[in-house]
Amino acid sequence: VALGCSTSKDVPAALLQALKREEEEEVYGDVSEERINFDTKEDITAYEQLKPILMKLAARYLVNEKHHGKPLDGVARFHVGNGAEMYRLNYMADLSRKGWHNSIGLMINYRYNLTSKDENQARYEHDYHIEVCDGVSRWLPVQPST
Repeated sequence: VALGCSTSKDVPAALLQALKREEEEEVYGDVSEERINFDTKEDITAYEQLKPILMKLAARYLVNEKHHGKPLDGVARFHVGNGAEMYRLNYMADLSRKGWHNSIGLMINYRYNLTSKDENQARYEHDYHIEVCDGVSRWLPVQPST
């Protein structure tokens, strides 16, 4: 995806335009394994400048955005419902066309810690508590202590 940014302030608009071009070209069918190509060093730099923004948005979506107390994301709901911890967010982890379309290349690791899995599952079933490790929580705003 060529972002075509002249300055860093153009990055969000350029990213949205690039994503829109991707959708308009309907490239997600049979070529889902084709990788996104960054045409220039500036494209890579622009994408790297978005890292803190996208990681914060992803962490917020995965941890805080819920429906009836459960995560909106179906994969997150499955894993935390089975006692997994949200372990780490990964940037530029899946640059296939499908990965780019689904999550702008971001992925999350879930960890099943055998010593706490049953407790995590019980806490989730009781009050929808999600165990979040530092690799995800560091992207969330600091909550004031009460």
